[in-house]
Amino acid sequence: MLLRHRGQEPVVDPSAFVAPTATLVGDDVPAGFAALDFPGIEQARYDARWVARFVSAYANADAPTGVALFGAAMADGQLSECLVTLAGSTVATLQRRGSGA
Repeated sequence: MLLRHRGQEPVVDPSAFVAPTATLVGDDVPAGFAALDFPGIEQARYDARWVARFVSAYANADAPTGVALFGAAMADGQLSECLVTLAGSTVATLQRRGSGA
């Protein structure tokens, strides 16, 4: 459901799927070709949320968001944990691809 807020009407490409639980903030049309679905992400640990957002930024070539994520994780004292989680996710993905799964 798309709702009007503070006089702004959401504009979404007609071919886009917006999950019922999605929250779009701002008055710009979302950019990028990829949308990643991470059900329950807001209930996940900090590092898992960070990795999901970083992967989404990378998939959409959104360098400013990637830089902002690094800055936020550093400021929160969480960068090491986030990078370990990212590396673990990468290794798990490569192992799955290697096994044909």
